[in-house]
Amino acid sequence: MLAGDAQRLLDDPAFNEAYNAVREGLMTELENYQHDGQPSTDDYEREICRALRSLKSLRRALVMSVQGHKLRLADFSAKAPDKENA
Repeated sequence: MLAGDAQRLLDDPAFNEAYNAVREGLMTELENYQHDGQPSTDDYEREICRALRSLKSLRRALVMSVQGHKLRLADFSAKAPDKENA
């Protein structure tokens, strides 16, 4: 994903609203889930946790894409040859 696309997505209120709604829904599901000690309920809880980690990884990847692009631009401009010394 291009850094510009990532920044637009992070700035998009609809994306942020949907992201937060999904995250809050998963958190509510996890908090309200009745654990009965069965392996199937352990698996279900693990799947909810995986979904939460995936959401976090998505946001982190978007942020890192934008930050990495900014750092590359800063490094490029810092390494640009000085016109007076060329």
